[in-house]
Amino acid sequence: MIHGGMKLQLINIEGNEVIHVAATVVVPVLYCGVFLWAGKGRTPGKRLLKIRVVSLAHRHITLWHAVERALGYGAAALELGFGFVQFFIHPYRRCAQDRLAETIVVTERSYQALQQKLLQRVANDLVESPPHIT
Repeated sequence: MIHGGMKLQLINIEGNEVIHVAATVVVPVLYCGVFLWAGKGRTPGKRLLKIRVVSLAHRHITLWHAVERALGYGAAALELGFGFVQFFIHPYRRCAQDRLAETIVVTERSYQALQQKLLQRVANDLVESPPHIT
């Protein structure tokens, strides 16, 4: 298409490019996002390392937060890897993907201890002041 003496070319995507984009972007985002969400904060690799991703904003990690975190890996890489280096700089060891999705990575042991502590607190609250039914 010619406009003002300049040639404008529309985006021409061939079949191989679509497969390449799907393989390099869509598949990893779906893998990380869906496994993280379905595994309640654990992908198979995180399960093996006994770590878990937890949401700072919600009780459980949502599908949107899981996909958002997966996209954050791309953001961290686009910063020439500085998004991953922030693990060593940030006081809570949060990388770019964690800050983007409002998540934090914790060990399974600390997660289980926190769950037990919260359950104990709820049980104590119920004993001290049982719910009033009218």
